Amino acid sequence: GKYMELNSLDILLKTLDGANVDSHILKKDGSDLKYADHELRGRLFKDYTYNGILEFLKKVGTPGTLLLKTDQFQFSYLFLYIPVEYLADDESSFLVIGPFTKERKTGDEIYQIMLENGVPARLFNEISVFYDSIPVMKDTDSFYNIILRLCTGLFGMEYHMEHFPTGDPLFPEDHHTPGQIQFDPQLAR
Repeated sequence: GKYMELNSLDILLKTLDGANVDSHILKKDGSDLKYADHELRGRLFKDYTYNGILEFLKKVGTPGTLLLKTDQFQFSYLFLYIPVEYLADDESSFLVIGPFTKERKTGDEIYQIMLENGVPARLFNEISVFYDSIPVMKDTDSFYNIILRLCTGLFGMEYHMEHFPTGDPLFPEDHHTPGQIQFDPQLAR
């Protein structure tokens, strides 16, 4: 019955919550895509749009997939396929888990990542606070295995891990020029 179906997804969400990592099911209309990266790009870059990601996910995210993406800021995200029978009418088939990092970044490492992405030095403090707010997942392999096994059991289908293809619209590989950076992105909330 419906109760058991809701329960499987609930167990998964509660487990992820216990692992101290953000997760939410993306809406079909894309209205909550900005939360995937805690609005980092939406706040940092002028006229940034999160459109296109759902269409892309529909192409690459097939039943039983857990897609891993590490972006140009060295944050990692997982996109997990959820079977349709567990979803509300306004929800897409994808649960986004993250962002998280493998280790806490030093000031020097953050500064280097900023340089590589054309983020001006004046935003160093704000970007550092943002980095410090992102959960650290030291043993990522165990974390991925737990999710895969849990989903296989909860949803009754075999889950496997895949790396996100390049050239996707949510995390474009091309670097923004400094001119497109907002003057006051207000990243440190």
